[in-house]
Amino acid sequence: MVYYKSKEKTDDLEISLLLTSLAELHIRWGFDKMMQKVKLEKKPWNHKRVYRVYCKLKLNIRIKPKKRLPLRQAKPLVQPINPNVCWSIDFMSDVLRNGRRFKIFNVIDDYNREGLLIKPNYSLITK
Repeated sequence: MVYYKSKEKTDDLEISLLLTSLAELHIRWGFDKMMQKVKLEKKPWNHKRVYRVYCKLKLNIRIKPKKRLPLRQAKPLVQPINPNVCWSIDFMSDVLRNGRRFKIFNVIDDYNREGLLIKPNYSLITK
């Protein structure tokens, strides 16, 4: 009869020393970056063993949960009842064929969408 012979318990001291030194040097490194460093140093440990020691040392970095925005209710826009109650202003700009920019200042009545003032100019700064 063949019976299973248990393997000797391995000491994880070398892994814990390496992980604590990495954690002191790089505070914001998580397990993935530390495991990449272990692989670069060609250590014979697999990721499950290193992760077990990593969790035992409580080096886990808290993952911030995503903030959930409340659902927004669509509300209809309020229309003015009479003219000259609410106006909107807007600046528009464009370029002429010769490359010179010009700007237009618009004032629009929200009741009937009538353009009350349209002032084009190269510079809207008054002197």
